[in-house]
Amino acid sequence: MSSALPVEGSPHHYLTPEVAGQIAREIAEAGGTEVFFIGRRGQDGLVQEVEAHAYGSREAVPVLMNLVQPGEVILHNHPSGQLLPSEADLNISAMVGNLGVGSFIVNNDCSRLRVIIRPQTPKEKSPVSLGQVEQALGPGSPLAAELGGYENRPEQRHMAVSVAEALNNDGIAVIEAGTGTGKSLAYLIPSLLYALENKERIVVSTHTINLQEQILHKDLPVVRRALGREFRAEIVKGRSNYVCKRKAQMAREELVQPQQTLIEDEFRVELRELLVWAKESATGDRTELSVPPREQAWERVASESDNCLRLKCPFYEECFFYNSRRVAARADILIVNHSLLLSDIAVRRESGNWSTAAVLPPYKHVVLDEAHHLEDVATRHLGSQITRPAIRRLFGRLARTDTSASKRRGLFANLGEKLEELRKDGLIGAESRTWKILLYDLMPGIDHSRETVETFVDEFAYAFMELARLEPPRRGLEHRVRILSRHTLADAWEGECAGCLHALAREIGLFVDRNREAIEGLNEFDEASLERLRDTAMEWRAIVDRLDHYRRLAMSFLRDDPEMCRWVEIGLDRRDRMSTRICQAPISVAAVLRDNLHEKMHSEILTSATLAVDEDFDFLFERIGLRSVRQTGATASAADSGFDPAALEEGEADGADLPVPAEPAVPAARPVERMILGSSFDYAGQVFLGVPSGLGDPRNAGFEDRLADFICKAVAVSGGRAFILFTSWAQMKRLHARCAPAIRRFGIESLLQGEESRDRLLRRFREDETSVLFATSSFWEGVDVRGRALELLIIAKLPFSVPNDPVQEAQYERLQQQGRDAFNSLVVPRAIIRLKQGFGRLIRSRTDRGAVLIADDRLLRMNYGRRFLRSLPRIEPCHQPAGPLLEAMGEFLGRRGSETTPE
Repeated sequence: MSSALPVEGSPHHYLTPEVAGQIAREIAEAGGTEVFFIGRRGQDGLVQEVEAHAYGSREAVPVLMNLVQPGEVILHNHPSGQLLPSEADLNISAMVGNLGVGSFIVNNDCSRLRVIIRPQTPKEKSPVSLGQVEQALGPGSPLAAELGGYENRPEQRHMAVSVAEALNNDGIAVIEAGTGTGKSLAYLIPSLLYALENKERIVVSTHTINLQEQILHKDLPVVRRALGREFRAEIVKGRSNYVCKRKAQMAREELVQPQQTLIEDEFRVELRELLVWAKESATGDRTELSVPPREQAWERVASESDNCLRLKCPFYEECFFYNSRRVAARADILIVNHSLLLSDIAVRRESGNWSTAAVLPPYKHVVLDEAHHLEDVATRHLGSQITRPAIRRLFGRLARTDTSASKRRGLFANLGEKLEELRKDGLIGAESRTWKILLYDLMPGIDHSRETVETFVDEFAYAFMELARLEPPRRGLEHRVRILSRHTLADAWEGECAGCLHALAREIGLFVDRNREAIEGLNEFDEASLERLRDTAMEWRAIVDRLDHYRRLAMSFLRDDPEMCRWVEIGLDRRDRMSTRICQAPISVAAVLRDNLHEKMHSEILTSATLAVDEDFDFLFERIGLRSVRQTGATASAADSGFDPAALEEGEADGADLPVPAEPAVPAARPVERMILGSSFDYAGQVFLGVPSGLGDPRNAGFEDRLADFICKAVAVSGGRAFILFTSWAQMKRLHARCAPAIRRFGIESLLQGEESRDRLLRRFREDETSVLFATSSFWEGVDVRGRALELLIIAKLPFSVPNDPVQEAQYERLQQQGRDAFNSLVVPRAIIRLKQGFGRLIRSRTDRGAVLIADDRLLRMNYGRRFLRSLPRIEPCHQPAGPLLEAMGEFLGRRGSETTPE
């Protein structure tokens, strides 16, 4: 962005004569009113094409900002003929200048022109050398020497070259890289080379913290030493992970007050420990804490966007959060999770700002690792819910009774004390509007307001249970039910359910309005008084705004939006009180991801070990919006893309000779490469795949009895060293209860997910090489156990999603309405990806060896089973009764000592 002062000059220095004439004509046709144009420049720098987009209204300028590209110009006329820029002109020019866009003012006949901001001249791209990328990962490279246990991986080099091509060509690369490919190094090396050569930041987004830590602390140091290049890389976390020093100081001051009103006695010790840590910490990042703090304690010190003074804060220069963002702004590589990336995109989508800092610093290139999670994360991110505990917590921050001290706590009590001090000092009178509303309305009435709001949530739940004919919840019986048209068209919905939501919104609205009236009364105070109330008043506004968010949510649940899935969850909390969640989420996130991610990024890499179904990406492309991105390119794999691993090994594929296209602007038709790279592992030699016959259908009675017997016998043959993966927590617990006593009689320790933290369980499993772990959910992926500690993987059943998932139910229904086979288009592909993730837990290196037993013979007897098998590594399954199958497995595992270890 140029910083030159506005300069008036002749239009012919900036516009072609034809364009100047067109502008004058269109202004005349508009009656001489103000007209806004987008101008596009030619090679000579003159505007050669203009298009009118707004007439007589500056409200359209944000729309123009979404249409204009760097190097282009926004022009408008001043009907008065005076070309001196107004304050509004300067503000608009500052915004578009940050986009690299110029801003001009002309008179009505376009005989005079004033330049406010000159357009940016796009810099020429420096493409990454494909040969350099390939050599950086090849035998004899510094990386090979640095790794010590280097393995020659042609698939890794092929992936790296494809990533570099996507960066060079502003393309999209979708790459399934099998376990053992070394995909993180394959995208980090070309990304870093591109970032350094072009001085452009690249965002690497993952689903799990473990992968973020691996990239920052394991992979990037190796890359730095191997490349011999200095760069900056940072993990970026959400604001709520950081301590706010201002709030921490408030908490310290409050704790030393003998009559403090904000902090309950229950949390005083924990809060003191947090404050000691915060004072000593260099980062203020809660992940430094060995024991996660309780939410009620953490919220007293956590950084919050709506409770932040920003530049006016006395701690701004030393703020943990802003320091982290300053460091991030200087980084070449930003490592984030998918949720934070989507938060950034949401802010940009709302503001129209795609070039300056939002949640993250600006970026044009993104790598999405663990990309198979993108749809689920986006669905959760765009969803919302109303829960009684969340509302109660907000009311509790305003006022609550500390039963241990028999006194009122919270912001209202604290604010009342401060107002009383101001009154005693003669700074406010008893007639103060804020004082009167707080003392005579809000403080006495908050318990009633909270109880009324909570009652309407409960009454909605009771009304919906009656409407949907649900039994009252109890231990082991919880409800998760979609709100369907048969519910909303019933008289009971409008009379009872909708009435409760209306009443809920109305009651929250009344409370919010009274609070805002009291907050508005603060404007009557002098500056000294306001300074003494500043921190408390800011938190007050933030809490009231969050309550108003729930009011708007309650009203949104009343709208029958065909793009949203609504549902109700009813169960019991830990104290056996009814717990209700009123939820909604988009049925599809494809359009949002297409418009705000795929179409906005200059280049995008999506990778995972599990993206393809049936050896193609159709399912993924449909679910995340890539199918409707205009694209060039075709699906490729190691077998059919012209890629010859041997050629790379022999130096016959010299990437340096490949043509590198010149940089286009973000192209209308994106080059999209789709690639499936097989693993470097010898699965046929390293894995025994068994599917026992005789266990029966997992949905039938008696299956669990037979499965329990099979698990015990299999574990006895393997000597433990096993993961047993389930799709249901309840089934996992039942099978563990039945199998654990028998397994212990073999001298084998039996571990159960949920008894300890995930990290603790994995540590125990690795340390005790004969142990068995019964697990579900998160243990299907992101777990890396190498060597003899894990030699047996039992998958209890094909991992179809639970049948009561409301969003999947809505997606299933929509596909049926479109005349499609929803089971094979949605349910089976998701289960295949899940099975691939589970299967991938076993073999983590070329020296690993073991057995995978899938205790669900639908894999072989149902038509869709062939799709599962095609998506797994090429291994001939052994399908026999349990006895012969386990005997064959034992023989396979027993060959370890007599055979040469596979490479």
